[in-house]
Amino acid sequence: MSAGLNIVPLGGLGEIGKNMMSVEYGRNILIGDVGSMFPEAAMPGVDYIIPDWEYLRDKKDLLRRIVITHGHQDHVGALPHFLQELDVPVHASMLTRSLIEGKVGPRVMREREALGGEWHKTDTRAGHLAHLCHPLLSRISVQ
Repeated sequence: MSAGLNIVPLGGLGEIGKNMMSVEYGRNILIGDVGSMFPEAAMPGVDYIIPDWEYLRDKKDLLRRIVITHGHQDHVGALPHFLQELDVPVHASMLTRSLIEGKVGPRVMREREALGGEWHKTDTRAGHLAHLCHPLLSRISVQ
């Protein structure tokens, strides 16, 4: 993997739902959201649809963080499935963490890091979480 920035959308482009983005820099991968999508009427028996994270399976040693921007289903719905397969720290606001705990259980979230200011350092770069305005309170972004 080169040291350049590599952004790979894994879901959520051109559709409403399955929001998931991989941001790679050097040997570090940050995941933005792990959402699900509700099925269309022509999909009987399907409860929800999750992103395809096959791209990340061979890179699991490079996964550093998941940042959940807010608690809507299209941003957190696939997180329980993802965490069963790949053990990655989850960062979210307190409200969003509470919503996630309802899906994965409080023990799973306690085993992962809580929201903090500075979340990752490389040689010269650091990431910070910032609060934003959104219809669902406690939305965050990475700066």
